[in-house]
Amino acid sequence: MTIEMGILQINTGNYEVIPVATSEIFYQFWLPACKCLGLQFISHFHDGSLNVVSVKDVPKIVEELICLHSYTLEQEDLAFMSERIERIIQVFQTTDTTFYEYDFG
Repeated sequence: MTIEMGILQINTGNYEVIPVATSEIFYQFWLPACKCLGLQFISHFHDGSLNVVSVKDVPKIVEELICLHSYTLEQEDLAFMSERIERIIQVFQTTDTTFYEYDFG
């Protein structure tokens, strides 16, 4: 199973999928890092509770992603995660919540 971010362009219905991690990698590396850093939103990317991301939660998720990204760059064994995190941050920073909806699962 794969954990993914979905991006729906509301006006066109275009839906794009951004890979986050395999379930195994998410459980083995992402969740322990989230626990260590006290991250609330990212730790739910896999469980369906973010199947619709609230507009008000987007800044909090981006903040957590930036925190996790910094952490992965400091941890040699987690550096492989940085590219995926950068891509998710980029999506949030280059899309407008007025025209896009996001989900994780």
